[in-house]
Amino acid sequence: LNTNTVFAVYFTYIVGSLYLLLYIFINYFSVTYFAFIDRRKLANTMVLNYMVIYLISIPFYLFMPVDVTGQVHPKMQTLLYDLSPWYHNFFVSVDPFDNCMPSLHIAIPLGMLIFIMMERKRTRTKEYNRFIGLLVAVNVFFTFAIIYLGIHWYIDILGGVLIALFGVYIIKRIEPGLWKKINTIEFELRIYLDMVQPRNTSKMIHLRRILAFFIDVIL
Repeated sequence: LNTNTVFAVYFTYIVGSLYLLLYIFINYFSVTYFAFIDRRKLANTMVLNYMVIYLISIPFYLFMPVDVTGQVHPKMQTLLYDLSPWYHNFFVSVDPFDNCMPSLHIAIPLGMLIFIMMERKRTRTKEYNRFIGLLVAVNVFFTFAIIYLGIHWYIDILGGVLIALFGVYIIKRIEPGLWKKINTIEFELRIYLDMVQPRNTSKMIHLRRILAFFIDVIL
């Protein structure tokens, strides 16, 4: 594809914009959507998926840096980073261009997809089918986009898949005990709030409101 044609320029803008926006959208929407429809356990799992995959990936970025393809391969261009001067300046200021392996754009959505498919199998319901279809489309798009935009190598896709599978394994092992401990902390905090006699001061009232918010919304 000749990147200098009008079609290629607009196509690259569309792919690059979707690459950025879809990643942000899918991470936030997966949590808020399942929380909104009162699937709290699945919403919590989405948060764990995000956190665990990042924690697994950080050592690779720190100790095994891999440069983006567009800066290494002579026949590749960093299309995403050169979409416009604003894009270029933004990425130069925040991206070291050597955190390719593994690809989080593959690992995190794939981890989400696996967990939701497991939940659909467990509950034997079709209510997750649309979200599964969305995640399948997102994974296919990211697989294309990260290569087309000159960001990742093919091996980064494989790395993302392996990290996603490893993340699912770890979460399935730690999740029951983790939420049990969190529920214990929540129970103890509620008892503490019930036992504390608020003084007639605004500071104590504000403290109780903050703790109550932490318990009811975050936990």
